[in-house]
Amino acid sequence: MKKRNGALRPQHNTKRAKNTRKSVHMQRRRHEIYRDLVNDIAPGTDHKEYGRLQREAADKAGI
Repeated sequence: MKKRNGALRPQHNTKRAKNTRKSVHMQRRRHEIYRDLVNDIAPGTDHKEYGRLQREAADKAGI
């Protein structure tokens, strides 16, 4: 499995750990939202066009 977000590993019980957990969680949620939006616009998209479609979808949704 690909290692995600390099040094952003949750430490234990610190403010930074909490922020890290929060930011990783938000990142995942954001990605899910984008993925759904892209699938609405263009189902079965090639991954190379994905970024552009994501931005368009985000603009339409006003994110």
